[in-house]
Amino acid sequence: YGCGETYADGYAWIDAYVGDNALDGQFDFPTHHQLQDGLVTDRMPYGAVDSVIREAQSRYAPEGLHVRFLGTHDSNRMASRAAFDPAQGCRWPDGGGCASLPGQPTDPAVFSRLRRAFTVLYTAPGIPFLYYGDEIGMAGGNDPDNRRDMVWTGELAGLAMGATTTTAEQEELRSHMMALGQARADSVALRRGRRVVLHVSDDLYAYAYTHDAGDLAVVAVNRGGAVTDL
Repeated sequence: YGCGETYADGYAWIDAYVGDNALDGQFDFPTHHQLQDGLVTDRMPYGAVDSVIREAQSRYAPEGLHVRFLGTHDSNRMASRAAFDPAQGCRWPDGGGCASLPGQPTDPAVFSRLRRAFTVLYTAPGIPFLYYGDEIGMAGGNDPDNRRDMVWTGELAGLAMGATTTTAEQEELRSHMMALGQARADSVALRRGRRVVLHVSDDLYAYAYTHDAGDLAVVAVNRGGAVTDL
């Protein structure tokens, strides 16, 4: 980017800007690019997900406080990806193959995919980042359609520039996200613990975090109806 630096890959690039006299951490784009679509669509086997997380742990310096994320202002909305909306890549209805923009998902399966994806995100090593509106599964295409007005409800409805109501599925996702955030706040193991994988297969992912303070957190994510006893 004009400064003459060269790096072997994205991991080395990010690591170069982290240290005692530099940043505490950065947005982990290499992990983001590998996990984003596969997690929210359920297309990526959990074994592959675990390999990406392990790679990040091994490639970055241990003191880096990196941010893990799925949705951003640079990509189409996670809910529209999870819904396989054919208009998810559209930026605006311009008549050039984008006669319409993504609609709000209503299928419960879409919200199940989002809950699983964000569970993995919020329990991965590092600091989770949530793009506004993803906590209620807002729809949207690519930039700028992914910047739709936030849906404000209840006591905050007076702030709204658009919709002021959400569906039961959206509220269930919001509650799930609040529970994930509270779990992190309550568990030093989730935030700073040592990660131990207990089981990983295509559709079942179980891991734990332990901390010297005596705290233990166990996470299990199951997306397969055929999963039986371990």
